[in-house]
Parts: sequence; structure tokens; C-alpha cells
Amino acid sequence: GHIAGAAHRPVGELSARPTLDSARDTPVVTYCAAGARAARAGAVLAAAGYTDVSALASGYGDWQARGYPVEQPGPQDNT
Repeated sequence: GHIAGAAHRPVGELSARPTLDSARDTPVVTYCAAGARAARAGAVLAAAGYTDVSALASGYGDWQARGYPVEQPGPQDNT
């Protein structure tokens, strides 16, 4: 699953092509299971000129455990 409304971009893919479908001054929050990949993704985006990037302090599991909104992948999304 993923945080509701989030766009899934694996950090390796983001490193190879550090662009998003939003303006470079749009707030962006990166996250992963524990935090290390989120920090790395944030650094990649900042280096690419995104000016309002932060990493979620806790991981996806903590977000989900607290009952915050998540979405589960559909049959077409299990890549």
C-alpha cells in the first residue's frame, strides 16, 4: 500500500530521473518503510532544484498503524 494520494516513485528510479509532475516549489514529502530511502530521495530532489522537500520522520508502517489514510494497490498496480 501507500499513503493516500501519494505518487509511487522508487528511489532508484528517482535517482535516474529526478523529476516530478509538479512545480519545483511545490511541497514534497518523501517516505519509505523506515526513513533511509526517504532521506536519500529527498536529497536527490533537493539537488535537482526542488525547494520544499522533507522526509516523513516515521515510516509508512507507523503512518498506517496510526490509522492515517492509505490506499492498497489494485490488480493492475502489482508491478
